[in-house]
Amino acid sequence: SKGTVTIAGDAMHAMTPYIGQGGCSTLEDAVVLVRCLAEGLNGKLITSANEERKRIEQALKKYVEERRWRVFMLMTKSYITGLSQPGSGKFAKFLREKIMTKVPGDALSHAEYDCGGLFDTMK
Repeated sequence: SKGTVTIAGDAMHAMTPYIGQGGCSTLEDAVVLVRCLAEGLNGKLITSANEERKRIEQALKKYVEERRWRVFMLMTKSYITGLSQPGSGKFAKFLREKIMTKVPGDALSHAEYDCGGLFDTMK
């Protein structure tokens, strides 16, 4: 984000389709963005346009920080999954058989992310 402008969805994190999370991560962006803005602006008396701008800037910085590593991990996992697809050559076979089978964790753990709720911040 820069000032009171930020990006979301594919503009923030275009990724390969191999784990099917492009649209889901865009919806996550929307929830996190609204929650951060609501937390930054909700229930607080704003006395000037400058104060409002500063609160929005802080909320957008929080949004970017919260999304940064989640998005990085999704993009990386999708890229590596694409490299390991069958028929991609000797490197892909090595990656798939020797490395991907040793990676700890659930193969679908990326789909179990909780981006938080909206209703607690909008009271």
